[in-house]
Amino acid sequence: MPSPFHFARTWELDVPPDRFWATISRTGDYQSWWPWLREFDADGFGPGAHWRAVIQSPLPYVLRVGLVLDEVVECERLAASVTGDVAGWAALDLASNGTEGSAVDIEWDMRPRSRAMQLAAVLARPLLRWSHEWVLARGLDQFRRRALSQPHDH
Repeated sequence: MPSPFHFARTWELDVPPDRFWATISRTGDYQSWWPWLREFDADGFGPGAHWRAVIQSPLPYVLRVGLVLDEVVECERLAASVTGDVAGWAALDLASNGTEGSAVDIEWDMRPRSRAMQLAAVLARPLLRWSHEWVLARGLDQFRRRALSQPHDH
C-alpha cells in the first residue's frame, strides 16, 4: 500500500476562536459554503457524532468519506477517525493568534482503501496532490467569503 497522504498546515483567519468555532459548528450550512461538497450529513457536533460526505474533485472522481468525531473541545480541538474511500485520522486545533484572529492548525493522515485509488496514488500522485490542493484552496476561500462574512448571530 502506498505511503499515506499526510497534510499539515496552519491558516490565519481574521476572526477570534469563538467566532470561528460558532461558524464551523453550523454543519447544516456546509454545502452552501462548499459547492464541491456534493452530499453532507451530520448527526451532531460532539464526541461520537457521525458525518458522511461526498466530495467532488476537479478531476473526474468523487471521494466518499465517513467521519466519527473522537474529540471535541469547544474553541480548541476537533479530531476524527476517517473511513470510506480513504481511512485515517484528521484534526483541527484552534488558538488565538495573539491579535483579533485565530490560528487554525489542520492535520490529517490518510491511506486510500480501494485498489483503484491505491494505484492512482502511485501512478498519478502529482495529479491527486494538485486536486487536493485545489479543493483546499477553494475551500478556505469559500469559507472566508461565504461563512465568515455572515453576521455573527446567524
